[in-house]
Amino acid sequence: MAENKKIIFFIYEKDHESIDFTKKIEASTNKISGITTFFYPLKRDSVGFHFIKDKPDLLENYDLAVSIGGDGTFLFTVSYFYEKNIPFLPINNGRLGFLTWNYLSELEKELNSFLSGNFIEDKRMLLQTNIDIEHLNENKKSKFYSLNEIAVSKFEFSTPLEVLVRLDGEKLLHYWGDGIIVATPTGSTGYSLSAGGPIICPTLESIIITPICPHSFTVKPIVIKSNHEISITVLNKRKITITADGQRGVSFIGGVKHSINVKKAEKPITIIRAKKVTFFDIISKKLSWGL
Repeated sequence: MAENKKIIFFIYEKDHESIDFTKKIEASTNKISGITTFFYPLKRDSVGFHFIKDKPDLLENYDLAVSIGGDGTFLFTVSYFYEKNIPFLPINNGRLGFLTWNYLSELEKELNSFLSGNFIEDKRMLLQTNIDIEHLNENKKSKFYSLNEIAVSKFEFSTPLEVLVRLDGEKLLHYWGDGIIVATPTGSTGYSLSAGGPIICPTLESIIITPICPHSFTVKPIVIKSNHEISITVLNKRKITITADGQRGVSFIGGVKHSINVKKAEKPITIIRAKKVTFFDIISKKLSWGL
């Protein structure tokens, strides 16, 4: 007899929702045979980041990670389980999302499709960002994986940043502005798009470099092949924030010795879905191109 599939759920509970929302989903999935389920409600902290009160056991071998919420909930779920190398199923509980195109009413159908093996796989590349900051004669190292983007931006009301960007060690950009976004094709419809970046089909292996409010009309977004490595340095002494997918990050004062290196992550993630929906269907609806 085959073992049950272990499925973990990250469920965003909005401020007006109680734990009953998670209990309702738990009750609906209990009707499906062949699965063992684990439920973890998510909340937002005072600055808008997702958090989990009771953290799951990462030593457990899960077969599928399901996010229920919006695109932000899905991005948080991906960052949490990326290194577990399991597929993801995003479920929307609100407006149409660029990443969460399955609705809550379709959850049971999607899970049954996963169990039967009758589903479509989408492979999406991620970025890996390595940060090294020298502080009080100590090096603080951080590593982030992001499905959408990594953003280096000025903190609150500080003056513009002096940004130097190198591509494979060669100087590419040197400008003053509010920061820089390095995005994946998946992230091309997120923060990068708001900053004037192009929309890229998510199956293309490429990286988008989008300056944020540069003080020059000639500094524009650029699309490069995904095998390049990008190095970012903030030259002036201003407080900056580095955020990955708007979920996690670090802050420090520029001007000190530091390195921010961005490259394609070693492996992609797998997003599964039962219904056939294309990227162009989604952006046409989301951006109202059909008007």
